[in-house]
Amino acid sequence: MTRTSKKKKKTRNNRLSTNQQQQSQDVEPHVLSSKRNDVSNFVSSAGPGCYIARLIANENNELSLPDWMIGMESGIDASDYDMDNDVDFPDLAVNPDDSTLSICNVGNSSIRVCYVTVYDLTVRGGDGTVLKSGSSTDNKGVTRLCVTFIMLIPPNTIAHVCSLELTANISLEDIYNIYVDSDVQDWNRHPDPNDTCSHPLSFPFEAIGDDDLRSYLCTQGVDGHLTHFFSGNLHAIDFRCDVGTPLIAVADGVVVQVGDSNTLSGVAVRNLFEWNSIMIHIDDLSQEQSSIKSSDENEVTETKSIFVEYVHIQAGSAKVAVGDVVTKGQIICNSGSVGFSPEPHLHFAAYRSCDDDAPTVQIMFQSEQLAVRCDTDYGKNSNEDNHANKGRAMNIGKPFLPRAGNYYNSAGLINVQNET
Repeated sequence: MTRTSKKKKKTRNNRLSTNQQQQSQDVEPHVLSSKRNDVSNFVSSAGPGCYIARLIANENNELSLPDWMIGMESGIDASDYDMDNDVDFPDLAVNPDDSTLSICNVGNSSIRVCYVTVYDLTVRGGDGTVLKSGSSTDNKGVTRLCVTFIMLIPPNTIAHVCSLELTANISLEDIYNIYVDSDVQDWNRHPDPNDTCSHPLSFPFEAIGDDDLRSYLCTQGVDGHLTHFFSGNLHAIDFRCDVGTPLIAVADGVVVQVGDSNTLSGVAVRNLFEWNSIMIHIDDLSQEQSSIKSSDENEVTETKSIFVEYVHIQAGSAKVAVGDVVTKGQIICNSGSVGFSPEPHLHFAAYRSCDDDAPTVQIMFQSEQLAVRCDTDYGKNSNEDNHANKGRAMNIGKPFLPRAGNYYNSAGLINVQNET
């Protein structure tokens, strides 16, 4: 899920003329590489049908493209193209000759976040390989196969993403009206990435007791490449879990938002703007466990209130209403897969306010002293192989920040082999 404004911005869907496409092809691509981007703090198996590219150079000024991309051009000057004076450079373009789909950031000074979904068509990557589809189901229960591209594109750049297999009866207008959906916006970076809550919270999943052996794979952590890279999602944590898994209040608080009427699910762009969630206002953190220490081992004394949000919850599962007072450990709803959700999971995040555009704040979870041994039941979820490993909880009694690829429960990190 991405916490964005619920108003979808209109994308300039257009096509370059044949002459303009030829001008584009005459420009030498900036980089062509088969080396994959480092998809950090995200478990790739948790995003079926999603293809991610951050076309931003690293600290060493190095940039590589993922295998599935055709290529990219940088240093584009819009004046070099035969565009009408009153027509903006398009966000999306399809080459009428070879059906190459390109995403454009030309004429803007900002890095842009681009979500583009292609429905019901065969999509091929740069090496001709068919890209595996995910799916999306709307609130009416209609399911369509789709591929979604998630990209950061710098200014004056055209990313040649993929080629579409089109039948003779599909026009370019059909592509934009029926087969492609998109949302392109300026990258809204977090104003204070180091903002941290001063006290750890309880783990959001119910712990039955010392004999409870369940643990949960963190599929996306802080700055995760799927959706956790902008202001409203930077510090969010995702956990893979079955639909219907009980979720609990992480601290005492008051319920301020409840929504559990949606049923849509999957990786379509349109799902970014509808979801189910519960938000709790935690007003007094001074009584919550031990304080978190800063990197220089000094205690953080800040005790501002926070708002915690549970996203993708199961339709009709809310056990609380707005205004209800909840206590730590109380079951408030069940997990689900509603909204932009490639697979069933909990998306958990904290904020300083309940405004739609509020930036996240980093939180940590307090490990409990009770459990000392845990089994990781790989067979619990349909996405896992049917076998089991055993591990030991680590850092008992200490705050922990989940990282993608590791398993966690109320005891903290479970010592098992990382998943990627």
